[in-house]
Amino acid sequence: MRKDTKVKTEQLTSKQQRDRLILNLRMTGVTLGEVAELIGMTREEVRQVELKEMARRAMDPRVVRGSDQ
Repeated sequence: MRKDTKVKTEQLTSKQQRDRLILNLRMTGVTLGEVAELIGMTREEVRQVELKEMARRAMDPRVVRGSDQ
């Protein structure tokens, strides 16, 4: 991970923004360790946020799903 991409926790204006960022980073192939270092959390905290955000998105009717929905 490049040093210049380091995110300061203060830059994230809300917990929801942080959670979305974590999931987006994980979905683009960034490892748990890299996300944890970037955000300033433990790997376990990142994993828990990722699972919670995935569940939230799965229940959100605005999320576009496959043609079988």
